[in-house]
Amino acid sequence: MLPPHRILISPDKFKGTLTARQAAEAIARGLRCEFANSEITILPIADGGEGTVEALASVQGSASMHRVPTMDAYGRPRNADVVVLRDVSVCESASPLGLVIIEPALRDPWKASSRGLGLLLRDLAARGAKKIFVGLGGSATNDAGLGLAAALGWIFMDESGHPVDPLPVNFAFIQKLVPPEKAFAVEVVGLCDVNNPLLGADGASLVYGPQKGLAEPVRMDAEMARIADLVAKQSGLDYRNQPGAGAAGGLGYGLLTFACARLAPGFETIADLLGISEAIAGSDLVITGEGRIDRQTLFGKGPAALAKMAASHAKPVVAFCGQLEAGADEQGLFAEIVPMVDRETSAEVAVKRATETLELAAARFAARWIRRHAGVPGSPPAKSTSG
Repeated sequence: MLPPHRILISPDKFKGTLTARQAAEAIARGLRCEFANSEITILPIADGGEGTVEALASVQGSASMHRVPTMDAYGRPRNADVVVLRDVSVCESASPLGLVIIEPALRDPWKASSRGLGLLLRDLAARGAKKIFVGLGGSATNDAGLGLAAALGWIFMDESGHPVDPLPVNFAFIQKLVPPEKAFAVEVVGLCDVNNPLLGADGASLVYGPQKGLAEPVRMDAEMARIADLVAKQSGLDYRNQPGAGAAGGLGYGLLTFACARLAPGFETIADLLGISEAIAGSDLVITGEGRIDRQTLFGKGPAALAKMAASHAKPVVAFCGQLEAGADEQGLFAEIVPMVDRETSAEVAVKRATETLELAAARFAARWIRRHAGVPGSPPAKSTSG
């Protein structure tokens, strides 16, 4: 195998610098310096969070991209990206509700609403979607999906029977909920790879709230618990302890409760839609990567999940990354890890010139591969390297 005949390049995003597709294309350009005759397939991956729509847009011939008008977490007009595969639509909570699109000075989860995602679901249903996958993650909201519920026709009232805008700042006034006349009729699947419940020490408010700018997360958790009690008492629905209920500020709970949804593992679902397993089986070498590979990488997301899938096909996996934590691959998932940051390249340079640096790292890897498999004396062993 000198060089590998068929190469699959399936990285996740390099957060903050490169999308998954940009990373894949940079790696491909670098590999072609030495692997000019290799057949290279680019198939970016995602775990159900940010980058999911872009990854699925790679499905040639059957996927189409759409921009759907809705609103952001603070009610401002916003277009959401959606990919449609036949009668299946895929969207991300982060597209209309993303934290990164909200200016830091404006971030206040007490006043943020998931209504924009509910409006998006309604629009997709009206366009004829039979099934909607919703990637959960990266949201600026922490409203347990009550804003989404309002967009789907649920009404929240105070003790006098007056409607209440279900922002977290108004949770204390909510005393009654009225379901819509008809339940949301389209099958909805929330994609997430976290197991957090809605409430408590591992819940949405205490774990993810502070990074969204949430003040008084303990009080928010208590307010949310009262809402969950009210919903359970008046509707008979209680998903607060379901794994994943706390995803995306409680949107997991909101989808389960108000959209009759189910939750599914993000990576496995997206990999199935992309045909990743079949692509691995037809490859001689699999390339993956993400911005940072550390011990957290081993817990099933993205590159690690891909490596485990490749192991079932007995295919070697090489991972590229921006930075590599010492001892990150204790399980030996990867045949080699190639960091962009090394003795010659600082972290600052790797960020500012991410595309060029990743392309160069791939070219150097390809040259080492050729030397190694040609039996050139002094070639480094196939394991974690420094570019």
